[in-house]
Amino acid sequence: MIPSVYVKATVESLCQTIVHYLMLGYNVKLGDLGNFYLTLDSTAVDSSKDAGLSQLKDIYIRFHPNKELIEKVRNADVTLEGVYKL
Repeated sequence: MIPSVYVKATVESLCQTIVHYLMLGYNVKLGDLGNFYLTLDSTAVDSSKDAGLSQLKDIYIRFHPNKELIEKVRNADVTLEGVYKL
C-alpha cells in the first residue's frame, strides 16, 4: 500500500506539470487516458489595432479521454445500491 502523502504529492506534481505545459502552448497526452488541452473565450474586435490580451475573457482546461477509456466506462458494471425510483 502506498502512503496517501506520496499519492497526494504525485498528483499535485502531475497537475503542476500539466498546467505548465498547457501554458506553454502544448497539448498534454496522459498515457492511455487521454489528452489535456486549452480553449479560450474571447471577444471580437473590428480592427487589428484593437487586438490584444484585453480580448481574452477566460481560459479553460479541457480533457478528451481516449476511445478505449470511454468504452471501458460505458461497458462497466454499475451497481446503484440505495437508489430507488420514486
